[in-house]
Amino acid sequence: RTIMDMVRCMLKAKQMPKEFCVKVVTIIVYILNRCPTKSIRDMTPEKAWSGRRSSIRHLKNFGCIAYAHVPNQLRKETFYEKGVWDWSPKSQKEKMMIFNNYEESKGQLDLQDDGIFISKKKYAWDILKKFKMENSNPISTPVEEKLKLTRKSEDKKVDATQYKSLIGSLRYLTATRPNTVFGLGLLSRFMEEPSKRILCYYTKGTLIKGNFYASNNDVKLVGYIDNDWVGDVETRKSTSGYTFHLGTSTISWSSKKQMIIALSTVEAKYIQTTSYATQTLCLRRILEVISKVEYSY
Repeated sequence: RTIMDMVRCMLKAKQMPKEFCVKVVTIIVYILNRCPTKSIRDMTPEKAWSGRRSSIRHLKNFGCIAYAHVPNQLRKETFYEKGVWDWSPKSQKEKMMIFNNYEESKGQLDLQDDGIFISKKKYAWDILKKFKMENSNPISTPVEEKLKLTRKSEDKKVDATQYKSLIGSLRYLTATRPNTVFGLGLLSRFMEEPSKRILCYYTKGTLIKGNFYASNNDVKLVGYIDNDWVGDVETRKSTSGYTFHLGTSTISWSSKKQMIIALSTVEAKYIQTTSYATQTLCLRRILEVISKVEYSY
């Protein structure tokens, strides 16, 4: 009872949502174990348990602003290492995070009168240098049309560890290059026997490209869907994809292999339509919560 009373008081004092209840319980128990009690004389529960005198110098005021420390060698992304996240209680089931301090890096965030252009030129170039492909020839498409990969490919094999590191690095770039999602997902299926680095050539050709979020009054949500049939010759599964645009800006996209095997193109389209409808309802609810207006489709 004592713990729960303290939890309610701390959450109410800082106006925090109840989803943080478990975290606050952990904090309170941690504090109580380092405070004197009537049941144990002249020592704290922590000292009685471990035999060591505990320190409380590291404790801060509950609810104070916390800054995430990012090592110098990792400070290459667009986000600033001292960015502050605010929790918006508008939504009932989930909390929306709004990044207040979006660090403007030269060549990565361009504030214009008609909108915002976001790129990751420096990060993309660092990837090319890391894998020694800065002198490679650029290409204009992420993957070949109707490309089908198999595990028994005769292409020259590459180091699996470096390949996995490359896939992880390229996945971060999908935030500004949505058209690489399909190719990245396709190459991710062959982690154990890798032989392709085609996305690196495409990255070389799109260093200056990114996402442009225009400032206009057009709030119409437009979506597009597409799918193949038996795109994966190994598992006989199809691949589904969709993209959503709010005005002229792309806000949501996906390219994913379907969970079950479709027996026909009609069945593959039905599975894709179900996923598309679910995402549409989710985006509609988010937009209505943010602006409190009905959106047209």
